[in-house]
Amino acid sequence: MKKIFNFMLAMLAVVGVACTPNSGDGTGENNDPTPALTFTIQLSNITSTSVKMEVTPSNDTDTYFFDVVPQSVMAHYSSPKAFVADYISQLKAIYEQYEMALGEILSQGPDSWEYQEGNLNPNTEYYAFAFGVTAEGVITSEVALKSFKTLEPAPSGPSDNVLSVSVSQVTATGALVSVTPSNNDTYYFDVIEKSAIDEFGAPIDFALDYIVKLKNTCEAYGSTLADALSSGTDSFSYDGYLTPNTEYYAFAFGATANCTVNTSVVLVPFKTSEMEKGGAAPKKSLVNRAIVR
Repeated sequence: MKKIFNFMLAMLAVVGVACTPNSGDGTGENNDPTPALTFTIQLSNITSTSVKMEVTPSNDTDTYFFDVVPQSVMAHYSSPKAFVADYISQLKAIYEQYEMALGEILSQGPDSWEYQEGNLNPNTEYYAFAFGVTAEGVITSEVALKSFKTLEPAPSGPSDNVLSVSVSQVTATGALVSVTPSNNDTYYFDVIEKSAIDEFGAPIDFALDYIVKLKNTCEAYGSTLADALSSGTDSFSYDGYLTPNTEYYAFAFGATANCTVNTSVVLVPFKTSEMEKGGAAPKKSLVNRAIVR
């Protein structure tokens, strides 16, 4: 089962649900007095930004959902039941909007998920939770909780990764940017208008500011910083995303899923050409490469 924790947190924040206390247990709760489904939750491989969660239900027939959530988010609710009632309601609505079925992400029997490096935040208290729920969104059990705390971020020393950046196929509205690293350490690359970097005192100041904004943007789109980083040779075509007759930098710097910058910043200036008569305008503005690719 694919976890969509970051996506749901972003959506809950947008609609205001995660910040709104709920005094009830949700209209989707099943009031049937039959014994509720129960769960055993095991956590392992806890790091500063990852954890492995394993869930064993009391039977192999009832469907259920499991995930992790910061304790600070659940604290806004009157009870764990109130939290999952709002959570599943929003989840069901989102799936229906995209003509998908809630049942596609529900589990049966023992299941597990590895939240990879960069999926969680360092030094943060979380709840791993599981609860019975039907494909129609009816909650069928109590909420099983297990608390844990991610570790402090490990010290991140400088990387000796040397990034070689090239820009080719420059047109009025596009360019191809390619990056060849000297090792497999992760890094990020993109393009940005020259003026946006020039306003910083030094390129490293730009990178330190950019990586934090990138992490926030990724999470708002239901992704993670780890998903945005590259390893090994990579490239991206900005065809249709750039503005004619504009000065840009193609840039790259070493970065980790813990939101650290560990190399110097490589900058390659280039300028898009004038728009030819009758040429096509840019497709749309570029949020960042990690979102549009």
